[in-house]
Amino acid sequence: MTDTTAVPVFPPPTVTTADRREVADGVHLIPDGGVPLVPNIGIVVGDEAALVIDTGLGPANGERVLAAAREVAGGRRLFLTTTHYHSEHSMGAQAFRGHATFIANRAQRDEQRDTGAQHVGFAASISPVFADLLADAEFVEPDLVYERELELDLGGRTVRLLHDGPGHTAGDQFVYLPDEGVLFAGDVIENQLCPVIEHWSPGGVNAWLDQLDLLGRLNPATIVPGHGAVGGPDLIGEYRDWFTELRSRTLAARSAGTPVAEYGPAVIAELLAQRPGWGNGAFAHLAVESLDAELSRAADDRWRTGLETITGEMGVAPEEALGLLTTMAGDRAAAQAVNAAGEAWSGRGLSRRERSLAILTILAASREPIERLRPNIRYALRNGVSARDLDSLASLLFVYSGTPTGIWTARTFHEELAAAAASH
Repeated sequence: MTDTTAVPVFPPPTVTTADRREVADGVHLIPDGGVPLVPNIGIVVGDEAALVIDTGLGPANGERVLAAAREVAGGRRLFLTTTHYHSEHSMGAQAFRGHATFIANRAQRDEQRDTGAQHVGFAASISPVFADLLADAEFVEPDLVYERELELDLGGRTVRLLHDGPGHTAGDQFVYLPDEGVLFAGDVIENQLCPVIEHWSPGGVNAWLDQLDLLGRLNPATIVPGHGAVGGPDLIGEYRDWFTELRSRTLAARSAGTPVAEYGPAVIAELLAQRPGWGNGAFAHLAVESLDAELSRAADDRWRTGLETITGEMGVAPEEALGLLTTMAGDRAAAQAVNAAGEAWSGRGLSRRERSLAILTILAASREPIERLRPNIRYALRNGVSARDLDSLASLLFVYSGTPTGIWTARTFHEELAAAAASH
């Protein structure tokens, strides 16, 4: 019996240097031509040196890019950098050995060491053509490693290399030319292509949104995406809308108790229906699965942090603390108190005063017995909470927790304030 299963046929991912053009004076682009696994490649030329951005898939493509760089840069010194470690962006770097100084951020270098072989194997498995291009590919260690930002002077032209944490990958790098307003965004932005989040990526939807916020603050006039046509700042908004809608729909489905296997396809179908020209749809489910896992981890971390925080302040075991809160306030209010504490502690660094006020609010609103509240009031006063803070908190409790709670809380606050004043 003949196997008639359709096998996708991909065109060879050949970098076509003949299509090279300028997106600004001295800023050259070798476009991807809409071919899968061909990135947009940049060559930025200054008076004294030139910077090559990304290499193409495999050493043969790297040789083509090196030749194009020599053609426009002449005898100037060459630098090479890669927007991230993925094979089509970095696995032609060996062609530049002895010809260019290779620059990468530390996170990208470490990610290449840790998971580069995994991505090469993934790319090679897609097509025999891809496998052939990668057959002789070698990993290249960068000559110069930086942490968060490096400013490169090419002679009359400044280029900023920026790394601000994970997004598409752990080591995403942006190449920004501030004078020209040109941004090479790597795969954090792809024009009319669904963003791809691999299962092994340390980034995620929320981290990706943080990266888009950074790019928005740069305020670029021209954006060269990792793949797809060159565009303007609207590309940032398009990706932000995608992720924001994805997160909103995912949160709604999870709140209704729907498992990701059920809601995922529907969410993706809705997003793609609004973007009929977008490609990479076959990979869109990865973003939903990644976000679902991310939210599950965050919920677990928030609950654990909140319970540990309240337990520490009450001075009892976690089971006893949760039991006391539940007895006094009910299951729903107890859960809200734990999650609120976890949110406050996980979301940002709080001062000792802010932590004490948060704990007092949780305990008082949960109608914690007065004798359990008193030591926390004393602790709060030592942490810089003032009489005015306590009066304001008591007033809020009058409004939101009812008159009895507000009265006995205010009375207890003032008793402890008087005791503290007498002790001095």
